[in-house]
Amino acid sequence: YISDGKNISVSSPRGTLSLEYMENGATVCYTSYYNWFMNNNSIYQPLSSAKVNSLLSTLSGTTWDECVAYNATGSALDQYGLDNANATYISVDYGTGESVQSYGIKLGRYEGSQCYAQPEDSTMVYLIDAQRADALMLADYTSLRPDDVFPVDWSMVTALDLVWEGTGHHIAIETESITAEDGTISAQKSYIYDGRALDRDKVSGLLTALTNLTASGLAESA
Repeated sequence: YISDGKNISVSSPRGTLSLEYMENGATVCYTSYYNWFMNNNSIYQPLSSAKVNSLLSTLSGTTWDECVAYNATGSALDQYGLDNANATYISVDYGTGESVQSYGIKLGRYEGSQCYAQPEDSTMVYLIDAQRADALMLADYTSLRPDDVFPVDWSMVTALDLVWEGTGHHIAIETESITAEDGTISAQKSYIYDGRALDRDKVSGLLTALTNLTASGLAESA
């Protein structure tokens, strides 16, 4: 299914957007929390899985409102904005192993509340909903970036370095295995600052607050 796509490409006169799915995002990022990335010349920027999945759902759920041409090729595509110089081309690879398939669609100019579209390897031209076309054509890092600021697997963290009013503070995180009476083994964290153990609940609350941070927008350049 298209909604299970693993690679997405959006090519337009503005440039090409390449989105890739990775089972283990930690190979290109500091955390395994992310699976979708924008590949910009082998520089990988993490994306929101929910937003990329929404993009895939928009594509898979696109339906034709009306067929306006049955055999449009070559210069006949110009009037619809579907010529190679002006069209936006979206392709998705989906499936696994030898069953990987590809789906592509070209989007052209708008006609009121609709947009001209042509499926890959087809000569037919259709009209689709303009809002769906917007979501597909205007996809970029800003619209797909994650809202979370500090997603971390705290089980892998061994220390925190904090800077407050210009002064650095180092908190070591130590893990101890605790065996209960029933034989159950659990990990207990201790937080050490300047040779003293910190209140475990308060530090855990700080870590939770960091994990829950979300961005409300992008700062403008000075």
